[in-house]
Amino acid sequence: MLVNIDKGDKLKISKIRFDGNEKFSDKKLRSAMKNTKQINPIRIFKASKFIKDKYQEDLTSIVAKYKEKGYRDARVVTDSVFLNAKKTKLAINVKVEEGRKYYFGNIKFLGNSVYSDQLLGRVLGIKKGETYNGVLLEKRIADKTKPDSEDLTNLYQNNGYLFSNINAVEVKTANDTIDFEIRVTEGPVAYFNNITVVGNDKTNDRVIYRELRTKPGQKYSKEDLVRTIREIGQLGFFDPEAIDPKFKNVDPAAGTVDIEYNVVEKGSSQIELQGGYGGGGFIGTLGLSFNNFSARNMFKKEAYKPLPMGDGQKVALRLQASSFFQTYSLSFSEPWLGGKKPIQFSTSLSHSKQFLYTGRSTNVDRSKSFNITSLSVGYAKRLTVPDDFFVFSNSVSFQYYDLNNYNTGLFTFGDGASRNLAFTLGLSRNNKGVNPIYPTYRSEFSFSAKFTLPYSAIVTGK
Repeated sequence: MLVNIDKGDKLKISKIRFDGNEKFSDKKLRSAMKNTKQINPIRIFKASKFIKDKYQEDLTSIVAKYKEKGYRDARVVTDSVFLNAKKTKLAINVKVEEGRKYYFGNIKFLGNSVYSDQLLGRVLGIKKGETYNGVLLEKRIADKTKPDSEDLTNLYQNNGYLFSNINAVEVKTANDTIDFEIRVTEGPVAYFNNITVVGNDKTNDRVIYRELRTKPGQKYSKEDLVRTIREIGQLGFFDPEAIDPKFKNVDPAAGTVDIEYNVVEKGSSQIELQGGYGGGGFIGTLGLSFNNFSARNMFKKEAYKPLPMGDGQKVALRLQASSFFQTYSLSFSEPWLGGKKPIQFSTSLSHSKQFLYTGRSTNVDRSKSFNITSLSVGYAKRLTVPDDFFVFSNSVSFQYYDLNNYNTGLFTFGDGASRNLAFTLGLSRNNKGVNPIYPTYRSEFSFSAKFTLPYSAIVTGK
């Protein structure tokens, strides 16, 4: 069977027109359509393509735009998509019905015994007399776009009330004012029962379980569940977008729930091998980085598949050489020193050797060299105050500089040795998630300070 397909020409949207809109201009309504745009030579990053599914979403966004400004009854009456006379471009006509503008009236809470009306009112954050905003009301009840938002549903679910249910019901509409009842069904307190992880074929269970914030017997908390997803994603061993916590054996009568975290392993190691010719010589590089190493299994023959992996340690080796320089470095990092607390231990050793090269000739004078040997040891500890997103770190580093007839002006001497001992302090806070490389929320910042002794003053006595 042979199927011939004629795709035709790709059509763009020449114009989007609105009818019936008095409160909002065509321009504002078009801006509410995030995925359906008309041709604009100034706009670069959004093409004027017509995608049916996205177009239907944008029609809903137009109605949401009205609801945000108080027009509860706004709706799209009709819409049409048609070709222009030359059949080279599309045009869209949308007819809307705006309705009248409404305001919030009395808001009453029913069924709440755990939290007072005053507390629920503060979390809701909507006052009598304010312009009606249907989108905001839905988000303050349960914001589906942010799993860790400060809304009424999360207020209950972060305190164990997994089976709670909250609904906003219109009970009275008088002229332009709407009264609401926020009806709360609290239900029993739920507790985590069995916590399991599946899909980790290479990473050892203990490496994942020590990051979990959800423990058996602990009161259910959606906040802890969301934080656990972030912590697993931050490990770098799994696909952050594929982490899926599944609720198993949800039992309202017993007040228990089992959680099964489904993860998908991804490559966490890198091999770099490159070579090139430039500056009068050949340059070769070999880099090995193992981000899920297992040092305790180094002497177990059966663990080499091809290397002992699964304990979350990081080992990196890098070699680079050419006719006029050589560099070697080795580093090791253990994120949970002793396996009991999140205290990171790290150490690194490097050595570089450079021969004098003026650039006027391809010859290198190996009798004139500059060597640097560096050693550093450090540890970082997760804090609890102000919160456990903060990490305090410190490290000690030592550098040994050895110059052999290397007179370039880089140092105040060309023959001899010099040493440097430095102490570095650091404070950082990282709560971005869920993907550490392409985060979608929150932020990261860090401060550091480096200190060294005044060797010249000590040696010379000045």
